[in-house]
Amino acid sequence: MHIPNHITNKVEAPKEVLAALLNAEGKIDFNTVIPILGKFDWCGIDGLAETCAEAITGTPLNDHPLVAALQRDRGNKASIAGCSEEQFEQFVQILRNKRATGHLHTLDFARDKWGTKWNAYSQLVDLDHPRVTGSNQPVPR
Repeated sequence: MHIPNHITNKVEAPKEVLAALLNAEGKIDFNTVIPILGKFDWCGIDGLAETCAEAITGTPLNDHPLVAALQRDRGNKASIAGCSEEQFEQFVQILRNKRATGHLHTLDFARDKWGTKWNAYSQLVDLDHPRVTGSNQPVPR
């Protein structure tokens, strides 16, 4: 399944519905509907740590033949012995997440549960005129 990097949505709903989607900072947050499970303290997912974890957990290859071939090649070359300390720690946390939640990391969870790679961002919330506009571009003020 291909998931786009950025999408734009305009949501119009009763004020109570939109208010229920807001986090403590007053922004739409998908965690208010389906909270992320697991833990991942790093800002980025290291490719080697992820590949080693996918191999050991038997994560299925992508349905697209070219992507699957690249994944297979990457997996055949991956070795936990070649990991740095940070890569190894990510690998271990990814395994913990998989065992506890069924997801490797927050991005894996978001793709599966939210249908998007990222949480909502660049948004204008107007509860006086119940609507939310979200975009991958800065919202004009």
